[in-house]
Parts: sequence; structure tokens; C-alpha cells
Amino acid sequence: MYEAQSVISKWIGGLSTNPTHHPVLPNEIHEMLGVLLKPGDVLITRKEYAVTNYFLPGYWPHAALYLGKIDQLKNWLIPQNPVDWKAVEKLDETPHRVLESLKDGVQIRSINSPFHSDCLVILRPKLSELEIEIGLKKSLVHHGKAYDFDFDFRRSDRLVCTEVVYRAYEGLLPKKIPLKSRAGRLNVSAEDYLNMALKRDNFDLVAGFNPVFSSELLQEEALEKMLKKTLI
Repeated sequence: MYEAQSVISKWIGGLSTNPTHHPVLPNEIHEMLGVLLKPGDVLITRKEYAVTNYFLPGYWPHAALYLGKIDQLKNWLIPQNPVDWKAVEKLDETPHRVLESLKDGVQIRSINSPFHSDCLVILRPKLSELEIEIGLKKSLVHHGKAYDFDFDFRRSDRLVCTEVVYRAYEGLLPKKIPLKSRAGRLNVSAEDYLNMALKRDNFDLVAGFNPVFSSELLQEEALEKMLKKTLI
């Protein structure tokens, strides 16, 4: 049953209700976000017209964990983790890297992966730099694992996108991340993280972009207002 589910989900993952639409953040927004980002930040994203939007909870369905720039990783994370860092360095011209779980599994990817979205919000964990370093090192233990098409956090041999964030920071954040039961499975959605940030729990809101509401990068009250209109 799981194998059939994974085949169907992988197929759906590449579908769009508007095949001519190619989601990508505007260059100026891309550049501003690149300046704001700090290692450990959580990226919450949405792609318009993605068929998966109909199967995942909420307006904001996806999450990725920002690791930092290649030069930071070399001094910070590389010595402790058995990752092919030379291949990671050669992914593309941008130095920014994320840990992200997609249908091909948990992989270190270019920032261009989550930036190929229509909408994006940056969250920052309420942790010290040392705690974030610990969290990122914890997250890299899961590099190379399969995607969890069952969306069940009770197992860690395969991970959905939001579980990458959960495995990094659970036990480090000021408050426990509550797991919610959805279709008989315990998990955390991308919107659960956004709701935490709106309540000032565990995460701070840094910046966001949603062209439906504004052509500019949103922060502070404008960002909160946009999120409250999109969250279920």
C-alpha cells in the first residue's frame, strides 16, 4: 500500500494546474532575502497551481531549513558530517544551501530550490547561535533519507519536509513542538510553524513575500497581516 501511495504521490508532485506557470521569486526579492537569511532559518513556501496544494493542509504547504553559505558550512558543519560536500559546493553558482525533503528524499540543495516558489516566509528560531549549530548538525544526520509519503512523525527513517525542521529543533526550542493528529498520523504542518511565530512561540517572523498582497518584501505588521489572511 505504501509503495503504491509513494508512486502516486511522486507523480502528483510534479503536476500543475497551469503548466505554463514557472514559480520563481523576483530577482530583487531573491537578493533581499539572501541578505536577511541566517543559518538555521526556516523557509515556508507556496507554489501557485501546484496540484499538491489540494492534498496538503493550508495555504502554506512546504518548509525547508537554511544551512548557510558554503564558506560557513566548511568551517561549521562539514567536519562532523559524512556528506559529499564537493558535490554540494558544485550544485550551482549561488553559495546558499538548504536541507530540504522533496519526493526524491532529504537532500542538501541550492537555495534556488525553495526560492523557485511564488510565496515565501522566513522564520527564525528563538535560539542562540550555539543551539542553532547543534540543531543543524542534528538535521544533517537525516541527509539522504527517503521522503515520508505517510506523513508520520512517529518514525524517523523517512522524513516529510516539515519533519526536517522538527528533527533539527525539537528539544532545543523554548517550548515543545506539539504534534497534531491528521488522518490518524502525528505530524507538524508548515502552517503550524507560522502560527507559532505569530504567537511569538519558538520562532520569530523575519520577512515574507506574497505577490497577491504586495510586490514588496513584507516585514513586521504588514507580514503579520498577510499571514493572518492566508492561514486557516
